[in-house]
Amino acid sequence: MPRFTPDFTGNASFPRRALNALLDVFFPRRCLVTEKFPGDSGFLFLSEEGRERLRFIGEDCCPVCGAPRPDVAVAHGECVFCRDREFRFGRSRSLVVYDDAARRLIHAIKYGAVHAAIADLAKIAAENEIFRGHLDGAVLVPVPLFPTRKAERGCNQSEVFARELCRAGAGTRTENLLVRTRDTGSQTRLGADARRGNVREAFAAAPKFRKLISPKTRYVLIDDVFTTGSTLSECARALKKAGAKFVDAATFAHG
Repeated sequence: MPRFTPDFTGNASFPRRALNALLDVFFPRRCLVTEKFPGDSGFLFLSEEGRERLRFIGEDCCPVCGAPRPDVAVAHGECVFCRDREFRFGRSRSLVVYDDAARRLIHAIKYGAVHAAIADLAKIAAENEIFRGHLDGAVLVPVPLFPTRKAERGCNQSEVFARELCRAGAGTRTENLLVRTRDTGSQTRLGADARRGNVREAFAAAPKFRKLISPKTRYVLIDDVFTTGSTLSECARALKKAGAKFVDAATFAHG
């Protein structure tokens, strides 16, 4: 039986809008940022007020890791997030600052199983000219989860995010070119050095896709949050080891 997917974006037919309204009566949606009803915001789980609370990162950001310059101290023209790091990817861009508003969205998706909200993230990202331009013409490669971790969460949020970005018109297509070779566990409580050691050589090109990796193609790794860049850097290492030459990265939030 076909699975019903609610459409609260204003593009639904009248019968579907009527059914959506009925669903909202018995299973009311709430904005993941403000906990208010999203109304006709055009998003599934984000109200206009919730969207306005997101702090978007503009062009004035670190050219390497994408950290917003107003939010980081700059010493001798170098970003404190990455001045002592050598990433395997070329440059990374993030859409918003990982503050309370963005954290509520990400946590609801990762730990609250509100997977439908990923479409909201992708829609916001695709509407942003700077972020969309960073993905233009690239093949999007989601950061993989270990199978047991993916089963626990119900999906790989980075994989769904990449797919929704392509559906919204950002990037040419998405390919699951990488696998996580071991369970690295949660890195939430680990410091920068511990994170780097924890994910070192934890990724590899998927054997069945290895022949698809081309030195002429630009790849953009997709993840939800840029914290230290260790995971993205190791993923870039794996892609380059398999033959990729141009590898960048992009995340929804930075912080």
